[in-house]
This record gives sequence, C-alpha cells and structure tokens, in this order.
Amino acid sequence: MKKLSYWVISVGLLICAWSASADQEALVLDQVIFQVSAEEWVKTETAVVHVNIDAALSETDLATMRTQIMENLVKIAQADWRITQFQRSQDRSGLEQLNVRAQARVPEAALTKLNSQAKAVSKAGATYRIDQVDFTPSLAEVEAVNTQVRQKIYTQINAEITQLNQDFSGKQYTVHQIDFVGVGLPGADTKQAREMQLSIQATPSVAVSNKVTLSATVAVAALRNP
Repeated sequence: MKKLSYWVISVGLLICAWSASADQEALVLDQVIFQVSAEEWVKTETAVVHVNIDAALSETDLATMRTQIMENLVKIAQADWRITQFQRSQDRSGLEQLNVRAQARVPEAALTKLNSQAKAVSKAGATYRIDQVDFTPSLAEVEAVNTQVRQKIYTQINAEITQLNQDFSGKQYTVHQIDFVGVGLPGADTKQAREMQLSIQATPSVAVSNKVTLSATVAVAALRNP
C-alpha cells in the first residue's frame, strides 16, 4: 500500500514537471535590445557660499558670540545660514579663540556684494572671510532635470516599440527590462568654480549650467510565434 502511494505521488510530480516545461516552451520570447540616450542642462542661479570666521574674545563674551555670528551672516547675505564647524581653543593670554565655518545657498543677485559685506561686519577681534563659492546645482534642481531626462528616454522607448510593432506584423512588443546608466548629481567643476569665484566681484549675473546625461539599455519582448 505504501509503495502504491509513493508511485502515485511520483507520477503526479512528473506530470507537473512536464506541464511546467511545456508552459515555458510556449512562452519563449523574442527579444530586441537597443540603447537610447538623452541629456538636459541643469541651470542654477544660486551658489553655496562658505564663510570662515576667526574671533578672539573673553569667556564672558562667548555666550553671545553665536547670536552675533548669525546676525552678521544675515548682513552678508539674506539666506538660511548653517554653522558647519565651531572650534574653540584658548591662547596664552586667556582669550578664547574661535574658528567658525558657515554656509548658505545664496541667490546670484547677492553674490557681487559678498566680499564687501564680509569686510563691513568684520571688526577688531572678529574677521569674516568668504572662503568658497560653490556653483553646484541644488538637489532639487538636479532631480527636476533628471525627471525630464527620464521622460525623454521613455518617449524614445515608446517610439521604438511602435516602430517594431509596425515592422514586424503579428508581434506585440512590450518593455521587458530597462537598465539606466548615468543617473546622479553632476559633480562640481573645480576649475569652473574657481573661475566663477574670481569673477563674482565684477559680474552681476553668474548663472551656471551643468549637463545631465542619461543612457538606458532597453530589452523589449514579444511572444514567439508557434
């Protein structure tokens, strides 16, 4: 009785395996693989401004120094300033030595006055200096353009599928797989940033553009005719 049950189960497994194999053979796909590319410019009209502050003060003045720094940064440029470094030490005379770094994304209209405004808020014992101007686009600006570029890719894919279905009558190609290459933030161009930093005193408008390029390897598939 046990042998009979085992034989029945084995036959059932063989039938299932044959059925699955037959289904796989029936669903053999004809694939077409091609590549598409698209590009778009990311334009930014703002720059990340880095300010370096060196100060020497008494311990009693230390409590109010942060407030003073934030007030002076807003005088340099109206922006959402963030302190990214705050180092404190004491010299031999007992004075507190501060080195502070702050940054904010500043509209281009305010860039031409950065150095003069930094000098205006500086005083004996507290020096403000424009350390760097970075023209890399913001994340939001880059993501908006990445969306546009992907849409261009999808439009090209749809056009290719339409053409394939016209050229191969009886087929119905659809997207099987898309592999994107090139998605990401454009890196800061060091040479460009340096040149633009040197020109901010004389140039009222310094809008900068970065190119985003995206490629995709696309596989489209249709059921193979029996």
